[in-house]
Amino acid sequence: MKERMSFMLTSLLSNLFFILFPIFLYDVFWGERRRHKLPNLSYTLMGLLSIGLCMLFPIGLTAGHQFDLHLIPFIIASLYGGHRISAWLAGFMLLLDILLIHDPSPYTLLINAVTALLIQIGIIRFRTYSPKMKISVVVLLSTLSVMVSLYGFYMNTPEEVHDPLTGYILLGLSIQALSSGMIAGFIEAMRKNMLMRNEMMQIQRLQVIGELAASVSHEVRNPLTVSRGFLQLLLERHKDNEQDARYLRLTLEEMDRAQHIITDYLAYAKPEAEMVSRLRVADELAYVISVLEPYALLGKVEIKVSGVGEGFVLGDKHKFRQCLINLLKNGIEAMPGGGTLEVKAVCDSKKARICIIDSGAGMSTEEVERLGTPYYTTKTKGTGLGTMVAFSVAKAMNGGIEVSSTKGKGTKFIITLPTC
Repeated sequence: MKERMSFMLTSLLSNLFFILFPIFLYDVFWGERRRHKLPNLSYTLMGLLSIGLCMLFPIGLTAGHQFDLHLIPFIIASLYGGHRISAWLAGFMLLLDILLIHDPSPYTLLINAVTALLIQIGIIRFRTYSPKMKISVVVLLSTLSVMVSLYGFYMNTPEEVHDPLTGYILLGLSIQALSSGMIAGFIEAMRKNMLMRNEMMQIQRLQVIGELAASVSHEVRNPLTVSRGFLQLLLERHKDNEQDARYLRLTLEEMDRAQHIITDYLAYAKPEAEMVSRLRVADELAYVISVLEPYALLGKVEIKVSGVGEGFVLGDKHKFRQCLINLLKNGIEAMPGGGTLEVKAVCDSKKARICIIDSGAGMSTEEVERLGTPYYTTKTKGTGLGTMVAFSVAKAMNGGIEVSSTKGKGTKFIITLPTC
């Protein structure tokens, strides 16, 4: 009896190791490189590896009866990976059933089919769930899959073997549920730590740029203002000299651009809301669009507004407008040949979502992930500070900005803010 229990415990730990080790490998080698295409393939391979090893080294309950944890990596990889990965893994499990069992029984095929169907239903909204809800869904699906397996077992075995195996079956059910919950919790903790690392890195970047802005901007702006005043006087004196006037205008334009960069630095140095008030989303959008419409017309861009409902947010009016202007201006400039810029706002009792959609050249996944970092821009004459300010203002308002883009099709910015 002790030897059997020792063997069961060893097999159980081996199955858990088969599941956890690929997850650990994925986090170490590809967790910080999600912008590449490799993680999707590696995620599938890790799932295949876990499933294969679990099925090759099952847990023996009693003589002639055994089970394994291969459904756990199948469920987890499917829910986190999506429909395509689920299809690959389901086909792989069917192939292993045929190779290992040679003539799988109808209820074995039924188990896999029902489990796969339940998972396809669970995938639909899985990514929108909270971490606790995700763990609960994983445990629920794991438990249901075992219950389907038990139903098939009781329907296809003689009654005299049911009672002696009841304890082992309940043990297997408990192991399946606890193991799946533990592994899902480990994955969610790992994802949370990764998000925290990324957030800490972003905060460090913001701190560096903010300190630089606070220490340098005022000192640089003062001599620029004096110099610009004298250049304007010179332009008045030499306005009849076309060549001198042209040079002076170019100098003034470049000085204005330098002033604009410094303004962005100063806005970034203090991104937090300073004069908080209750802002009506529709009014702020109307103001920003009226300001940018002439600029859009020059670029042959049509701004379409839809779905602006009644919603209020808390924030600094000027900074919120600056956030919207920066993103709308980026959308206009992303379409140098003209196009349509869609602005949608949907408000409910909890959140206000403002979508800004352009039909420009779009960005790659790597470019999207680098948005909002210091000095990064996809424009030839940009500094990247405008997008940084937008992200910072949204965060100061207890919200955030999501970006999705496809090369050749355009970019979508979604500003999500809590309503009041």
